[in-house]
Amino acid sequence: CEWGYKDACTRQVVIPPAYDNADLFRDGVAEVSVINPLATSFETQLLTGWIDTTGKEIFPPQFTYAADVGKFLNNGILPGYKEVVSQDGKTGVLSLSGKWIMPLGRHHIFFFYDAHHFLADDNTYYDNGKPYPAPKGCLITSVDEAHRLFYVRGENELQNGLCTWEGKWLAPPEFLEVRYLPEARRVLATRVKNGLSIMTVIEKLKDDRDATDQAEILLLDENGKQLATFTAHYTADVITGSTAAYQNNGEMHYFSLADGKPAAPPKKQPLPGGFSIFSNDGYYYGLKNKAGKTVIPPQYLKLGFVTPRFLIAADSSSYLTGVIDAAGKTVIPFEYRSLEYFPGEDIFLAEKNNKYGTID
Repeated sequence: CEWGYKDACTRQVVIPPAYDNADLFRDGVAEVSVINPLATSFETQLLTGWIDTTGKEIFPPQFTYAADVGKFLNNGILPGYKEVVSQDGKTGVLSLSGKWIMPLGRHHIFFFYDAHHFLADDNTYYDNGKPYPAPKGCLITSVDEAHRLFYVRGENELQNGLCTWEGKWLAPPEFLEVRYLPEARRVLATRVKNGLSIMTVIEKLKDDRDATDQAEILLLDENGKQLATFTAHYTADVITGSTAAYQNNGEMHYFSLADGKPAAPPKKQPLPGGFSIFSNDGYYYGLKNKAGKTVIPPQYLKLGFVTPRFLIAADSSSYLTGVIDAAGKTVIPFEYRSLEYFPGEDIFLAEKNNKYGTID
């Protein structure tokens, strides 16, 4: 049985039956399919294409897979964009206007930020059609569109770096963590000293509280020039737009992001609900209520409110990150290398096994 289209008012045929499957028109375009004579599985039994209201084939039925293209971070859909796969297994992205956004076979995996900006195969970023490749031997883990920067990773988790889209290094791929601080126009980069592996670092965090020399924090300017170096227990925390801090020997040391010189601790700001975060030893953190009663014993390597109800915490056994409420109940499981909260969208950007996604 073949399908075509009739005028809804006159009931006259406007597109003769020619397809084995035909969807309704949306925005002047309909998805149509024909039987695939070369099908090797149930998933490839139909070939998909699109037609306009005159019956003209915008893309003739030829694709074994077709799906909407989602926007990275906010899970929206890009109207009129389709990711498709050809019979020979090549992937591409097309527009239902009749144009190829990315021709078949050049890339396999896409992360679209919007209709004109996307990351392909974790190694090439496209800005209005212009490609910006990752530095040789690296993958792009995140794109800072506002400042034209790439966060990149080398062969393992200890080889993270930061560079411009054009490939100029601000921090080469030799760090456990790299952060660009746009307000201060500085880079904080932390690397593991003495060739320790990431698992060794985690074990030292759990068992060796005097391991003050395992991390080296570098303060860099936006050209990659080193301004200061600190020996610390782990990574630094940004306290204000101009101040950061790190732990050494169980004590917090504050420094200016402008030049790395010692800085005075900022005035404490009240936490939601009168809660207070505390530590008995300077390493593990817990939560007390307004009356001073412990509601969460000190057990987390990092702990901080992101909303009046929820806190991001780092597990002391695995150093993986999750979200808990003020009663200590787990809201997001502790299975992510990092979690970053975006209050405007009310979502978390999560990293797990070198892949990024969102949690709402």
